[in-house]
Amino acid sequence: MPEATISSKYQVTIPMDTVRSLGLKAGDKLIIRLVGDHIVMLPRPESWATWAKGRLKGLYGNTVEDVDRYVAEERASWGPPEAGTAERIEDLLASSSTAPRILHVLKERGSETYGNLIKRRSVDLPDLDRDLHELEERRAVKSIKVGADTRYRLTEYGRILSRQYPVRAS
Repeated sequence: MPEATISSKYQVTIPMDTVRSLGLKAGDKLIIRLVGDHIVMLPRPESWATWAKGRLKGLYGNTVEDVDRYVAEERASWGPPEAGTAERIEDLLASSSTAPRILHVLKERGSETYGNLIKRRSVDLPDLDRDLHELEERRAVKSIKVGADTRYRLTEYGRILSRQYPVRAS
């Protein structure tokens, strides 16, 4: 396995065999990513659009029927909430320390994985599961399955709620 040494100026020389096999030349840009405890260097694509094309294949389903079902469910979540939903969410936000944190994180970050929500400080796992379920049931939060993980985001109704009921970060 080829090796590289970090210089006193924190520069790394890529072994020539690797440079040749990737077709790299002086001045080419590399993308540096930290993946766990590994440093990964990738050639920067000439076009991000071309690079991203097809990367989300299967995210919303593998067949036309799966995609249509996903779109129908998503559109149904845009509808007005059931009568009494606002009061139940207000009660949830007042009685739970976790639900306001969930709304705050999703409002600030746009979306978050279940695993990252667990990593947040001062969030009890049973409360997180219960409050995510309650917020999703009341159409304030939408879950999207991404590979083996679940990603959560605010619905339009959840955004309105987060403005009506300011949430605390702590």
